[in-house]
Amino acid sequence: MLENSASVTSNFAGMVINNITHTEKEPAAKALLEACTNENVAKGLELGSYMGFDMSLKYEFSAFRLS
Repeated sequence: MLENSASVTSNFAGMVINNITHTEKEPAAKALLEACTNENVAKGLELGSYMGFDMSLKYEFSAFRLS
């Protein structure tokens, strides 16, 4: 493996969700799922950041009917 490269076996880097820093995977995952249920997600929602990357979510739903 290359020196200083990312690894799936490395420790969790931490994640910021709704301005709260989560240092463990399970609480971060729960906070992420909870944020996805926010009613404002259709308008676009800034979630936080992971490893220096900003995270946002926007849900678009399109329903159609076949006759």
